[in-house]
Amino acid sequence: GNRQKRLIHDLLDTYNPRARPVTNDNHTVGLKLTIRLQQIMDVDEKNEVIQTFLILEQMWNDTRLAWNETEYGGIKQMTLRSKLIWTPDISVLNSANKDMDLREKNIRLFINSAGEVLWMNPLILHTSCGMDIAHFPFDNQACELRFGSWSTSLRYMDVHPFEDTANLQYFVENGEWILESTTSYRKLKKYGCCESEFPEVTYVLELHRRTLFYTMNFILPCVLIAVLALLVFLLPPESGERMSFGVTVLLSFTILILMLQAKLPVSSKVTPRIAVFYWSIMLEVSAGMFMACLMLRFYYPEQSNAPLPGWVKECVLNYCARIVGLKKTAERVQ
Repeated sequence: GNRQKRLIHDLLDTYNPRARPVTNDNHTVGLKLTIRLQQIMDVDEKNEVIQTFLILEQMWNDTRLAWNETEYGGIKQMTLRSKLIWTPDISVLNSANKDMDLREKNIRLFINSAGEVLWMNPLILHTSCGMDIAHFPFDNQACELRFGSWSTSLRYMDVHPFEDTANLQYFVENGEWILESTTSYRKLKKYGCCESEFPEVTYVLELHRRTLFYTMNFILPCVLIAVLALLVFLLPPESGERMSFGVTVLLSFTILILMLQAKLPVSSKVTPRIAVFYWSIMLEVSAGMFMACLMLRFYYPEQSNAPLPGWVKECVLNYCARIVGLKKTAERVQ
């Protein structure tokens, strides 16, 4: 009503939104911030980027916006557009997009009669997150959300986390990742350009991957293919299907490797254990194909112009047959 219009006029008539909310230029603006984490929308291992939806809450005191409630009909709180008053130049320091100036949005701020300002800013963030894929898909990741100012040093503004953890009251769980914990801490960082230190607040998201999808689609098929590779030796040589069966198994395994490569980032810093497992199975399948070729060569010696060397017969029918428990079969062949 008229009282609120009069209040806004009285507060903003001589208000300078470019000036810091301090009574003395030597004083520092105290800023507290916290995040209300709503959802982890995506974790892109390939590009090492995490996408989150959250509400960034910033709180500070501006004595120029304080008023006497009795003089304005008992008004205790009101809202103002962010462009009308001073707001902190907080940015997302590890943003994967262009530098985000949160002041670009003209959002309403909550102000009470004591001059306390609350700025609630809904954001969809894309932030960089270095991935440790050594134990993929049974891995844990720690992703950081870093907030601070690029231009306002500790001399003019100090930033502290409002709480030790993120607010998870309305958090929606992700289908692939479990949010195990969140922590926050403040640190001072010094850049080569300036003598002063710059405060920043970091929230760490501890994530654990849900493994059911990857077990069913990456690990079990690999184990089944490894078992099928051993069945090549059960096929009778007369059928002529040993080589075609082995090649089919090898092609199936190649498709699995391509699917895995499409999921993981290109990195030479660490080799995922699942990649080591895949290549071990690949060697097993290749060795099986090689042995199948030798067996067919032994089974059809008449199709080759050169007879089998005597040492090969001696090695296979005497030594190898004893190792695999086929001594009697070897004696019948001899």
